[in-house]
Amino acid sequence: MNTELSAPGYESLPTIFSLLLYKTILKPIWTYGMELWGCSKPTNTKILQAFQSKSLRLITNAPRYVNNQTLHTDLSILYINEVITTAARNSTDRNSNHHNPLTANLYSRPLGNRRIRRHWPEDLIE
Repeated sequence: MNTELSAPGYESLPTIFSLLLYKTILKPIWTYGMELWGCSKPTNTKILQAFQSKSLRLITNAPRYVNNQTLHTDLSILYINEVITTAARNSTDRNSNHHNPLTANLYSRPLGNRRIRRHWPEDLIE
């Protein structure tokens, strides 16, 4: 199986250009609406993390025995959970100082205790 990214008629793309394609085409697709992914189950974020790790492995043409942490560190790419947490924190900061009072109150705590173990977007920030 050929694991290099290549275009028809061209040699395989250098790692820098493959990483640029990942950041400009693939990453915006999975980051759309990620502020709300704190409410999702861990299995959904594990699927995205597996996609990200496979993409980075294809970009670098790394063998299977190379650790995913090594790939993320060498390419300076954050894990999915870190990206989601950072986006939720930025969204909260941006909306808490908003001039519209309805937007500023979006991240207020619900009244009473929660009976079901649901996650709220503000749980990511704590």
